[in-house]
Amino acid sequence: YDPKVRRAYPALNNPLPASEREAATFAGLVPRSETLSGPQATKAEVMAHWGGYDCLYFACHMLQHPGLPFLYFIPLADSASSSTLTDAYLEPADISAADLSRCHLVVLSGCSSAVPYSAPNGDEPGIGHAFVDAGARCVVSTLWNVRDADAATLMSQFAKEYERSPTDP
Repeated sequence: YDPKVRRAYPALNNPLPASEREAATFAGLVPRSETLSGPQATKAEVMAHWGGYDCLYFACHMLQHPGLPFLYFIPLADSASSSTLTDAYLEPADISAADLSRCHLVVLSGCSSAVPYSAPNGDEPGIGHAFVDAGARCVVSTLWNVRDADAATLMSQFAKEYERSPTDP
């Protein structure tokens, strides 16, 4: 990421080494899985693949714009062919515009992914609502900050329970 972006979002300076293990655990338990990580996890790749899966799992930073707290986004790898900064993140408008009607479950394993923005006239929905708007049946997200290793441990157990549970059509 550009140094200006890293200054605006200090969380991007903190690597998430356990998140790759966390995602791999989930992918190993869910049939027909594909993992996008590192430089592969570009906006174009995510958007090209997500409509065909029953489950989406994001083990990454979830960010909120410091000056505009109603703007949430999921940072992704910056594509070499990227022409704008918006090619390096998913925002609610990108998500809401997708057809995720086949998706049974979205997991947002990242800090405060379910925290709504407190507006003067009431709370506005968090980023997870955009997945529901796009057709996903269920979203698992967090109301607090989580440490990478702790999230990996908890979500690995969640993945095992999810794999054992019956899925509805």
